[in-house]
Amino acid sequence: MRGRVDHKEAGKVCVIVQEVEVFDPTDAEIEKAKAQVAKLAATRPSAFRRRVDAAQLPASVVDDLRELFERYPGDSEFVLEMHTRSGLRRLRFGDNYKVKARDAGFKAELEELLGSATLAAA
Repeated sequence: MRGRVDHKEAGKVCVIVQEVEVFDPTDAEIEKAKAQVAKLAATRPSAFRRRVDAAQLPASVVDDLRELFERYPGDSEFVLEMHTRSGLRRLRFGDNYKVKARDAGFKAELEELLGSATLAAA
């Protein structure tokens, strides 16, 4: 698809389509793409997620989590999914705070820290 971005109406952005081509990859292209996705999935650990009710978290939770992550360094990204009044918010701690997600001690301390705010392991 080729087109242009239109900003004529205030607060509204549209794409004006000028040309369309049918997407028809070859079998070889599809297999190559599948192989690339499989390779990426095998080399990158999935994120470790926890879903919580933000209203039940203590104000110190971010600092407490950082201290916990420093005690259990690993290769999994941690994502805290928080239900707030305005909807679901995801807090990613980034590369400096990757954790050893399969460690039983880490999981036990995390559950103790998040306590009753935990909704589900995402």
